[in-house]
Amino acid sequence: MANRRDKFRAYMSKLEGAAPPQLALDEGLCVDLPGRSVAGQIVTRLDLKPTSSHLLVGGIGSGKSTQLLLATRRLNEITDTHAFYVDVALKHDLEQFQSGVLLALAGVTLSKHAESLKLKEGKEAREVLIRWARGWKEWIPDDPDDEGPPDDWEGWDSHQVEHRGVLSPARQPLDGNMREAMRALNEVRASLEATTPHLVVLFDSLDRLVSPPQTFVQQVEQDIRAIKEAGVGVALVGPLSSLFGHERAVAQYFDHIYLQAAVDTTPGNDGRAFLATILRMRDAAGMLPDDALSLVIDLSGGVLRDAINIAQRAGEEAYVAGAERVSPDHVRAAGDTLGRELMMGLGTRELDVLRGVSEKAEFVPSSDSDLALLVTRRVLDYGNPPLRYRLHPTLRPFLEIQAHK
Repeated sequence: MANRRDKFRAYMSKLEGAAPPQLALDEGLCVDLPGRSVAGQIVTRLDLKPTSSHLLVGGIGSGKSTQLLLATRRLNEITDTHAFYVDVALKHDLEQFQSGVLLALAGVTLSKHAESLKLKEGKEAREVLIRWARGWKEWIPDDPDDEGPPDDWEGWDSHQVEHRGVLSPARQPLDGNMREAMRALNEVRASLEATTPHLVVLFDSLDRLVSPPQTFVQQVEQDIRAIKEAGVGVALVGPLSSLFGHERAVAQYFDHIYLQAAVDTTPGNDGRAFLATILRMRDAAGMLPDDALSLVIDLSGGVLRDAINIAQRAGEEAYVAGAERVSPDHVRAAGDTLGRELMMGLGTRELDVLRGVSEKAEFVPSSDSDLALLVTRRVLDYGNPPLRYRLHPTLRPFLEIQAHK
């Protein structure tokens, strides 16, 4: 019993879809996509043009963070380039995201790198950036005619003023110091030029911004321009809405935009072999036979996170049922659970749209609700060329039941 439990525990631990992508990368559980992966394209273009800017978008669980991490690792293999991966959600409250946050994070990141190299050049610029990012306090004389600051405040009428930092949870808009911060960032970059000619900052998690989608352009436009003008390359993960509607205006601020689409799982396709390799690497004990693995790939629709989650849930179903290995029936039960989750919250209009995708492969994302179907992977996008949309496979049985009611 203990041996069986240990096998299933090991199997389940390697199939944790919510685990940080960095962990999977460190454990060697990541495989690059076949053909020209997004990571490969970003690296090649930044190698050629180090100050270019790149935007990566895609649905939930499509592997955007993994691509950004892979790009960071490969950029750091280039002798004259140093790349920094920054998970914005770990550094700043996304509910307080505003213009200036990315510039502040880039400044703090490069300043820390310069400090680690013990560089004397650019020290004042680093102090400007860190003060602007984190905030500072100063004493101000009550009499505006007093000249200061004096060496000793004792006996003076004064008050302390606290300046909020860009990275603190402040709700006030920026006070127009972007240009000064950009100049300081440029000076820090110049101080690093002798050791590392090219610097790149890659920002993750901005696809999870909680602010209204239409504000994304205003939130990042100044930052991207300032970081580029400072001579630093930049790439970031953004919301899928960047490709549709009014948000398409964001394209003019980036040199390249990429869509991390679902993997094409058509039989005989390279994408199918890619997902099989990922799952086999995580199943060292052989708990997932070929027929069960093939069904996992079918039900995932080519979404990496769904393939991993379905395989894990199937393992749980097998263990509860007293089986020694995962069977197709366990996979079907796991797929049924995921399909029920994806059906939750859908209204009449969304169901009609999904039926159109299922029956006619027709889908035109013309509204926020349509876009939500893409973001939540109820509708899967297989990219160009040609542009193809498909219903998530786990939803099909439930739509058929709805149709016969």
